[in-house]
This record gives sequence, C-alpha cells and structure tokens, in this order.
Amino acid sequence: MDGRLGAVIPVSLLAGIPATLFILLQFPLLVEIFISTYGPGIFNRKMKLWY
Repeated sequence: MDGRLGAVIPVSLLAGIPATLFILLQFPLLVEIFISTYGPGIFNRKMKLWY
C-alpha cells in the first residue's frame, strides 16, 4: 500500500469481522459434536463385574 498504513489497519480489521463471527457462531456446534461423540455416554456406563 506504499505508506498507507492508515488504510491498511481499518481494512484488515473489517476483513477480520466475518472470520471472527464465523468462529464465534460455529463454536457451540463444535462443542455439541464433541459432547455427543465423546460425552458422558462412554464414561457413565454400568460395568458388569467379571467375577
């Protein structure tokens, strides 16, 4: 931009807004997927004794 640092910073910040919103809006979905895949279903099962 040849010395136009005053324009580069606002444009960079504005370009980061959609990426930030995407991450923030998709994070709860990622948490739900993780919980449904690796959640308490495999850890809270009642185990049969072997003896």
